[in-house]
Amino acid sequence: MSPTTLKQSSVSNLVARARAGDTQAFEALWAQSQPRVAAVVRAYVSHPEDQEDLTQDVLLRAFQSLDTLRDSDQFKSWLDTSARRRCVDFLRRKGRVSFQSLDEPSDPDSGGNAFEPKAEDPDIDDLVVARSMASTAKASLAKMTVRCRVCYNLRTNTPTSLREIARRIGTTEGAVKSMVYRARRGLQDDLQPYIAA
Repeated sequence: MSPTTLKQSSVSNLVARARAGDTQAFEALWAQSQPRVAAVVRAYVSHPEDQEDLTQDVLLRAFQSLDTLRDSDQFKSWLDTSARRRCVDFLRRKGRVSFQSLDEPSDPDSGGNAFEPKAEDPDIDDLVVARSMASTAKASLAKMTVRCRVCYNLRTNTPTSLREIARRIGTTEGAVKSMVYRARRGLQDDLQPYIAA
């Protein structure tokens, strides 16, 4: 199969071929998945080196566990969930909170039999704080306009460009930047008590 044909293959087809040992399909699936995972990681982790390491780690772990995915049509949501959980585990181990986005990142393709890496001995205090922060973040996002929330979620949780977001909602790139900035600023202000603690 030519590289062009592989790029045009559906994700579920690439998953099936990669599971069957097709190296080219595996590489094509990895290349398609990398920007998606990187976007999820950026929503949680601010340090560029950590982002790069985590992105590679998530991809490696997920692809090593590809046989655990029951429905290849759910690959994207499975991968997103794996990335989110790996980020939370990473932040818990580091003992720091450096989220750029503390709301639960939206799942671009909803649904899924997700791969769920298990955290070792989660600390109950960490879980309580994380849930409280998530609740505060959701409340903060709920106060925003729908357009502002959509721009923020697309820009933070997906690899969608500013131009594409502007096209989708019928506005300018500058307006999208402004709405994303306002959303991030609002979240930062509402979550300041947690970050300062």
